[in-house]
Amino acid sequence: LLLFGDVGTGKSFFAGCIANALIDQDIPVLMTNIPAILNRQTGMFAEDWAAFIALDDYSLLILDDLGVELHGVNSSAMNARRLFHNKK
Repeated sequence: LLLFGDVGTGKSFFAGCIANALIDQDIPVLMTNIPAILNRQTGMFAEDWAAFIALDDYSLLILDDLGVELHGVNSSAMNARRLFHNKK
């Protein structure tokens, strides 16, 4: 499911509603964003790594603001390459 549209139209809110409905049914869901995943993978927040559960433990993974890492204020070309091309 891909939700897209202008800023402020409720995409994240709607995704959160879906997540909450599934969690209420005891379905494991993770709602996060790409920068958070990349930060943990690259060790920027190594102390959080032990608490970070493998992504495949979830029935639904919601990636909020997918694409922001390419064009955002804090974007990183290196992280975008690692994410989309699997290259260092």
